[in-house]
Amino acid sequence: MNTTKPFLDYIQKFADITEEEFRQFIDPYITVRKFGKKQIITEEGTVENYFNFIIKGLARKYYKRAKEEINTQISFENHILHSQESFHSRTP
Repeated sequence: MNTTKPFLDYIQKFADITEEEFRQFIDPYITVRKFGKKQIITEEGTVENYFNFIIKGLARKYYKRAKEEINTQISFENHILHSQESFHSRTP
């Protein structure tokens, strides 16, 4: 539970959920993934399959226009980062 506790704390800001409910209904579906510096979380042309919650570090969301990278989001610890369009539409 120590690894997922920050996510429980985040959810409790918006919903009345106990630690027991979290352990029973949410925690079994959580996959903890670790990434290195400058490692790509979701490859271009793939479907976003994860709703990412950052426990430690920073991450940025960007798209490419020609050779330029356009930042659309910078997220840090205790924030969510994912490609909403791909995640919800199930398309790359």
